[in-house]
Amino acid sequence: MSRSRLWVIIEGKTHDAPFYENLLRDGAQQTVTFLEAEDLEVDGVAAGGKAHGLKVIDRLGALGALEQQNKRTKIDFVLFADRDDDDYRGTLRQDAHVVYTRHADVEAEILAWADLARTTAQTFSVPRMAAAGATRKNYHRTLADLWETWITLRLTSVAVGWSDTRFAQESLINAPKYGPADPALVQRVTARAAHENANWGVELQRAKHQFEAEQQSGAHGRRVKGKWLSPFIVNEVKEKLAANRKPVQVHATTYISSAIAHVNYARCWSVVYKPQLRVILAR
Repeated sequence: MSRSRLWVIIEGKTHDAPFYENLLRDGAQQTVTFLEAEDLEVDGVAAGGKAHGLKVIDRLGALGALEQQNKRTKIDFVLFADRDDDDYRGTLRQDAHVVYTRHADVEAEILAWADLARTTAQTFSVPRMAAAGATRKNYHRTLADLWETWITLRLTSVAVGWSDTRFAQESLINAPKYGPADPALVQRVTARAAHENANWGVELQRAKHQFEAEQQSGAHGRRVKGKWLSPFIVNEVKEKLAANRKPVQVHATTYISSAIAHVNYARCWSVVYKPQLRVILAR
């Protein structure tokens, strides 16, 4: 007989559990049991990731088991999933039992809601004043502006279903990595893509218009993946600190792990997750 109000299915292994546990137990003050998607079998298959998590939700729904009641509490199963580019693809699940990150993935979400100056101070072992001077507040938007072309190419590939180039990885067309897009490298990708996809040109223009609209509203930073963002932050902080001291070596994954402890969970909950869970928690 469970006492947990929510049974939460998470798609990832590395940062999902600590982030969502802090969010729901501290920010939302809900009793929670966590399940990893890869531990749940559907049709003889158990796997991690969003696709399998959605299969679990579908199977529970078919069994009428997404909502349950025992003598102690009402229970709801909920999948917490990365948004990725599902909104652009038009595949966001309209289901009260599926909750999405506001940013591209859980790592980007963590970095968006964390006190990065405190994170920098902890990971680089520097005083907070030095950390504050070396840390900016708009990394998501800054990197989105730098990699605008790469992101629009990624959105275009999503629209046409072309995967010859792995756009989930860091930009292959900016040289140096955080410098301008190299026209020759851009041409190399687009020429191959256009040759293999008749709708590439039309979809590329649509992606550009979408990105420009998001730039105007300030939402374009949500297109930046966390695994892009943490190396960018670490690189920039290291360069700024190097002007006055020899900075310690910090791994990008370590930076995210540290940021988890400095997230404003109450605000993150009220702005992003409480509205999505409003229907379930009101029952």
